Amino acid sequence: MTSRRAVLGGLAGLAALTTSEAGLAATAAALNLDDPAENLRSYIKLRGDLAGEPVFDVIRGCIYGLVQGQPARPLFRTVGAQQTTYSPRSPLEYRATTRYIGFLLDWSTERGLRTWSNPYTGADCQVPVTRYGPAEMSFLGDRMVPATLAPDRPEPARRPWYVLGD
Repeated sequence: MTSRRAVLGGLAGLAALTTSEAGLAATAAALNLDDPAENLRSYIKLRGDLAGEPVFDVIRGCIYGLVQGQPARPLFRTVGAQQTTYSPRSPLEYRATTRYIGFLLDWSTERGLRTWSNPYTGADCQVPVTRYGPAEMSFLGDRMVPATLAPDRPEPARRPWYVLGD
């Protein structure tokens, strides 16, 4: 059941959104996405925080087994959390530092797995927690690459944007 506080908070957010619609349209009209630096900055702003504060994502997914000539077979579900911090390196490059932890879940019950029976081999397997990071990626005007491969002077480029309405 939804609480009164949640409903009031949602209504307040809706009111703020409708009263600032003109401001949002003016901001969108002021963007120059043809400028590679502004294009990249806008993309990073959608993904994270320009001031270098960490952002957090919860990632859910499904893992299927693929064998040529057979239909895809559901294996397990996943859930994970990722922390990312973005920092500018130049007007045409942002560095993203990420850390991730994830778990494999039973396909039907979505409970965490400690062991798993591989349907292809019949083997019982230990299921480790998935951890990685810190990992670094460089976001350039038109692509992301491992930070170690980022060029010292990236060429001006821009990501394609699809603008709908205002």
